[in-house]
Amino acid sequence: MDNSAANTSQCSGPALLIGHALPAATITLNSPMLIPSAEMMQQLAGRGSQLHRMVHTCRRIDAVGELFVIAVPETNGTEATGEIHD
Repeated sequence: MDNSAANTSQCSGPALLIGHALPAATITLNSPMLIPSAEMMQQLAGRGSQLHRMVHTCRRIDAVGELFVIAVPETNGTEATGEIHD
């Protein structure tokens, strides 16, 4: 019995990445967008942005799967305060 061709089908469902773009990016915030390549993400979110790096890594694993991204705004947090006790 030769099982070398068993279960060769691929089942790759759509993926969603949520992350930050650079401040000067042209991507629309809070809106899902289909992204075919890391190069396109670089143009929209900025080279080296969190989303660009995420899409680049994802495309190395799955070069043809359906990939959506949502760019979210970075929030201005408040500085943490506290004390260290012995």
